[in-house]
Amino acid sequence: MAQEYIAVALGTPRDRVEVDLVIDAVGDVDVEARLSQIARTKDEAAALEQQARAETVALARSLAAEHVPVRDIGAMLKVSFQRAHQLLHDGEHTKRAS
Repeated sequence: MAQEYIAVALGTPRDRVEVDLVIDAVGDVDVEARLSQIARTKDEAAALEQQARAETVALARSLAAEHVPVRDIGAMLKVSFQRAHQLLHDGEHTKRAS
């Protein structure tokens, strides 16, 4: 609604008006601080997910180096045979291309 009101008031097409809504607080709730904390938590979760994926790939490759069958690697990692195969060959297509 704010976008439409501003466009009418300025005589500007609606698609040329951009509105950024910022709510610092609602009553006793510090919205901005909570949103900042949520963003930090999401960033931390993404970093941990990336770390877990790297560790999973490293473990899969270590097991393969010990001649553990791909199906068994999948079972240990609780992933499908196909996913275990992907983990073992992750990044190989980029290595060949370079």
